Amino acid sequence: MKLANVSAGGSNLSDQVAAKLMETTPLVMHFIRNKMKERPGSHTSVPQIRVMAFIDNNPGCSLSHLSDSLGITSASASTMIDRLVRAGLVDRVVDPLKRRNLVLHLTPIGHNDLRSARQLAVQALSDQLSKLDAQQLKYVEESMTLLKSVFSKVNVEFEALSEHAFTQV
Repeated sequence: MKLANVSAGGSNLSDQVAAKLMETTPLVMHFIRNKMKERPGSHTSVPQIRVMAFIDNNPGCSLSHLSDSLGITSASASTMIDRLVRAGLVDRVVDPLKRRNLVLHLTPIGHNDLRSARQLAVQALSDQLSKLDAQQLKYVEESMTLLKSVFSKVNVEFEALSEHAFTQV
């Protein structure tokens, strides 16, 4: 996998860290995707797992919320949901508050499939990270905690803006 060299564009430390994050994230995601493809006995694709993970994190979400948040077209989201419903992994029901809307939930089978995909990815990541010493692992853990804190706040703000935009339509 060839990655483009990301220039920091500036010389301050946050620019350098941002450039390193842009270089590293695709490598980690590529590793995770490849491991998820290796799941024995599963016919769920990585994009389907992404959709299921979104639904798991946002139970009762709408198709438009799903497509907007994942950056896919409504048609692509609809096709993927149709396949997941037929496979028994997702339930699609009419919203009791807005009869024209559909809400999405994982079925128990969907939860199990997603859990097994996540467990496989976590184990594969753990195997790779076990090559680091205890101090390095501590640095990685602290860094991930900080990143999660920063980006959780940004995503909450973004979601609030997106939800406001949906209600204005």
